[in-house]
Amino acid sequence: MAPTQENAMNGSYPLWRHLLVYVNKAPNKPLDPLVKEFIKFIYSKEGQAIVIKDGFFPLPQSVIEKELVKVE
Repeated sequence: MAPTQENAMNGSYPLWRHLLVYVNKAPNKPLDPLVKEFIKFIYSKEGQAIVIKDGFFPLPQSVIEKELVKVE
Protein backbone atom coordinates (compact mmCIF):
# COMPACT_ATOMS: atom_id res chain seq x y z
CA MET A 1 0.00 0.00 0.00
CA ALA A 2 1.49 3.34 -1.05
CA PRO A 3 1.73 6.09 1.61
CA THR A 4 -0.36 8.59 -0.33
CA GLN A 5 -2.59 11.28 1.14
CA GLU A 6 -5.65 9.50 -0.21
CA ASN A 7 -4.67 6.18 1.39
CA ALA A 8 -3.89 7.87 4.70
CA MET A 9 -7.19 9.77 4.71
CA ASN A 10 -9.33 6.75 3.83
CA GLY A 11 -7.56 4.55 6.40
CA SER A 12 -6.13 2.00 3.98
CA TYR A 13 -2.53 3.00 4.76
CA PRO A 14 -1.98 1.70 8.31
CA LEU A 15 0.88 3.94 9.50
CA TRP A 16 -0.42 7.47 9.93
CA ARG A 17 -1.53 9.78 12.70
CA HIS A 18 -3.13 13.16 13.20
CA LEU A 19 -1.02 16.03 14.49
CA LEU A 20 -2.95 18.23 16.86
CA VAL A 21 -2.55 21.75 18.18
CA TYR A 22 -3.77 22.30 21.72
CA VAL A 23 -4.57 25.78 23.01
CA ASN A 24 -4.69 26.68 26.70
CA LYS A 25 -7.86 28.79 26.75
CA ALA A 26 -9.92 29.73 29.78
CA PRO A 27 -13.57 28.67 29.51
CA ASN A 28 -15.92 31.41 28.32
CA LYS A 29 -12.99 33.69 27.48
CA PRO A 30 -11.90 34.74 24.00
CA LEU A 31 -8.70 33.43 22.49
CA ASP A 32 -5.64 35.58 22.93
CA PRO A 33 -5.39 37.59 19.67
CA LEU A 34 -1.83 36.37 19.00
CA VAL A 35 -2.88 32.73 19.45
CA LYS A 36 -5.88 33.31 17.19
CA GLU A 37 -3.66 34.74 14.44
CA PHE A 38 -1.22 31.83 14.78
CA ILE A 39 -4.01 29.29 14.38
CA LYS A 40 -5.34 31.16 11.36
CA PHE A 41 -1.81 31.13 9.90
CA ILE A 42 -1.59 27.35 10.36
CA TYR A 43 -4.75 26.95 8.27
CA SER A 44 -3.74 29.54 5.66
CA LYS A 45 -2.34 28.65 2.23
CA GLU A 46 1.10 29.75 3.44
CA GLY A 47 0.82 27.64 6.59
CA GLN A 48 -0.31 24.58 4.66
CA ALA A 49 2.56 25.11 2.19
CA ILE A 50 4.96 24.81 5.13
CA VAL A 51 3.20 21.61 6.18
CA ILE A 52 3.83 20.17 2.70
CA LYS A 53 7.44 21.43 2.62
CA ASP A 54 8.09 19.65 5.91
CA GLY A 55 6.84 16.34 4.48
CA PHE A 56 3.32 16.21 5.85
CA PHE A 57 -0.02 16.08 4.07
CA PRO A 58 -2.06 19.30 4.05
CA LEU A 59 -5.53 19.39 5.50
CA PRO A 60 -8.49 19.15 3.14
CA GLN A 61 -10.19 22.51 2.60
CA SER A 62 -13.39 21.17 4.18
CA VAL A 63 -11.51 20.46 7.43
CA ILE A 64 -9.82 23.87 7.37
CA GLU A 65 -13.18 25.63 6.95
CA LYS A 66 -14.72 23.62 9.81
CA GLU A 67 -11.81 24.36 12.15
CA LEU A 68 -11.61 28.07 11.31
CA VAL A 69 -15.22 28.48 12.44
CA LYS A 70 -14.13 27.31 15.91
CA VAL A 71 -11.48 30.04 16.07
CA GLU A 72 -13.95 32.88 15.49
